[in-house]
Amino acid sequence: MATTATVPIVARSALRYRPINQPETEDVVAMPNTPTPRASRTVQIAQIQDQAPALQTRTPSIPSLRPTSTKRLTRTRTRQKVAKDTSHWTLHVGLAMLAMVVLLWLGQALWSWGTLMYNNIHYGLPRTTQTDAFVGHEKGNKPSHFIALNDHGQVEIIEMPGDNAAQARIFFGPQFSGPQADLIPVTLQFPDPQHTHHPDMIIVAQQSQFVFKNEHGTFVAANNP
Repeated sequence: MATTATVPIVARSALRYRPINQPETEDVVAMPNTPTPRASRTVQIAQIQDQAPALQTRTPSIPSLRPTSTKRLTRTRTRQKVAKDTSHWTLHVGLAMLAMVVLLWLGQALWSWGTLMYNNIHYGLPRTTQTDAFVGHEKGNKPSHFIALNDHGQVEIIEMPGDNAAQARIFFGPQFSGPQADLIPVTLQFPDPQHTHHPDMIIVAQQSQFVFKNEHGTFVAANNP
């Protein structure tokens, strides 16, 4: 009875270690029943290290994010600094304008107070001025005496002709209204550009002029504004 030799089947993992130059007839070799060798841990680590460069080449953009973030942070800080400088500039300008307004208000208040004090000293209360002038109504060489009075806003002019005070006359000028109308000073002028010795009388009050014509030995109110 013929016997058949048992030929073991070789695992595929062992074929890659097969010599290239051996003839094909040597594929079937009688080998003892020994366990198939396993790949060592060193070989596995080497394979993982061989694959590591491929993984690194897939994520080249990760390190490049840091410079971009730094640039954005720098731009943000620069914008914040510019905004802060602008706010400081506008704050200084606003404070300067406020200080100017306060100083202007204080200056106006001080000017008004100073003017009031000057008028109180110079014109008194009620506001009164006196002057002498030759107007052609005199009886002698003595000039006529005039008193300008602000009586609660009503301007009154008292004329006492020279050397003839018994013929004193009162002329009513403009009527002022409003707050502090009684504090407006009144002055008189008697211009005589033609030297006629009969000058007109001009009442000056609150930067306005009111003319009284010298006619027929007395003063007559002209068409005043």
